Amino acid sequence: KQDKPLGKRGAAYVRVSHGETQNPERQRETIRAWAKLLGLTITVWYEDISGRNPRDKADQRPQFQKLMKD
Repeated sequence: KQDKPLGKRGAAYVRVSHGETQNPERQRETIRAWAKLLGLTITVWYEDISGRNPRDKADQRPQFQKLMKD
């Protein structure tokens, strides 16, 4: 059983490892579908999609850091 998040609004985060070679739209579509299934509205998008954004270097991803702060 998956617990539904509280509330009707949410934020979403998209990251691609190599912004020049990867298209983030697939992630956006997946997130939109998941949010719709749960009756959520994504009100804020955070995206690290330019340049290199390694998974192990969260401290160097500006939008991830903004998400955590917000």
